[in-house]
Amino acid sequence: MPNHFRLLARQKGENDINEFMQCLATSYSIYFNKKHKRVGSLFQGRYTAILV
Repeated sequence: MPNHFRLLARQKGENDINEFMQCLATSYSIYFNKKHKRVGSLFQGRYTAILV
C-alpha cells in the first residue's frame, strides 16, 4: 500500500488526534508540493478516524 498509511495513537484530550492529523497532513502536503514543484490538494478525501 504505497499510497496509504496506518497510525495507531492514543489521545489525551478531546480533539488532540484530529488537530495532530490536520497539522501533519498540512505540513506533509506543503513539503511534498514544494519538493515536486506542484500545487493543489495531495489527499483525496477528508481525514477519517475509527475509535478502537
